[in-house]
Amino acid sequence: MPVADARDCSIHYVEQGDGVHTVLFLHGLLQSSALWKSLMRSMPTIEFRRLAFDLPGCGGSTPLAQPTIDAMADAIR
Repeated sequence: MPVADARDCSIHYVEQGDGVHTVLFLHGLLQSSALWKSLMRSMPTIEFRRLAFDLPGCGGSTPLAQPTIDAMADAIR
């Protein structure tokens, strides 16, 4: 389970493929990157690099002290 350190939390992510185009998958409230598993597997690995993140406080990511939209976007960036 790969994890990236963000400013105020740790972000779990899934990465597949090594194509020249990168596609970022973000889930909705109270979901996780698992939402995108089947779609990510169906995309060509040669053409697309796929990244799916668990937003702070969801899935395998730790929560933010103050979970605002701006703070979540900052953590993913």
